[in-house]
Amino acid sequence: MVTPATTRNVKLTACDLVIFREHLPRFRVTTTDALLRLFFESKPAIKNWVRKMTQGGYIDTITLTGERSNAVYFLTPQAVERLNERADTPTANVIPDLLRSPPKEGNIHKLFGMLAFCCLGERQFTKIHAEQFAGEFPNLAAQGAQADAYYLDPDFEDDKHPACKRLGIICVDVRNSVSRMVDKIHQRIAIRKKSRLWEQAIFLNDRLIIAVVTYDPHKATRIRETLNEAAPHEVPVRIEVRESLRNILPPGQNRR
Repeated sequence: MVTPATTRNVKLTACDLVIFREHLPRFRVTTTDALLRLFFESKPAIKNWVRKMTQGGYIDTITLTGERSNAVYFLTPQAVERLNERADTPTANVIPDLLRSPPKEGNIHKLFGMLAFCCLGERQFTKIHAEQFAGEFPNLAAQGAQADAYYLDPDFEDDKHPACKRLGIICVDVRNSVSRMVDKIHQRIAIRKKSRLWEQAIFLNDRLIIAVVTYDPHKATRIRETLNEAAPHEVPVRIEVRESLRNILPPGQNRR
């Protein structure tokens, strides 16, 4: 990982600005697959873009090695500073100071999982970044709760919950056991149940959902079965498989 000291004069297109001001602040990281799905028509075009933006000092790269190598791109501190200084930067698109630091290695697999969940499945979901959540839901900040894992779920339904728009929490499987994943689900619910505002605004109106993203279809089935065997819970759970997550997880036992 080599970050240029300054950004060079690169003429940014409207697409570049959407990636830098909206996509990366929302997910903190991106990949070739996500860029191909959302912004580009071919991998050669992405390769050229990555080279141009790396040489220009706008993005940097971390290579994660799981079952195969996968490059993860993120904004440089210099890019954040330069983009925020631009005269055409709307207040709503000011990039948070958090992005001045590279993503922590211990957190990057979870960030990738959120990106994969929202952008790389058959359908896409809208992620809410931490600053957006704090601005739109200032009364729902739960102490100790992860603030950058929220998304909007438009229409989940099952035999206990009718389709409606819900606030979702993404829970990423990073080679956790099935029992650990179920514990994570319960913990994310319990910490918010302590808040009277969450109870009144979200729980009583069936407006919360937990989204589990795992890399193994068999594990997804076991998580669902374990949840069904437990006491009924008022919060619905969406379970999605993103096999691309397997590609970037560090080597280790596949805990089922």
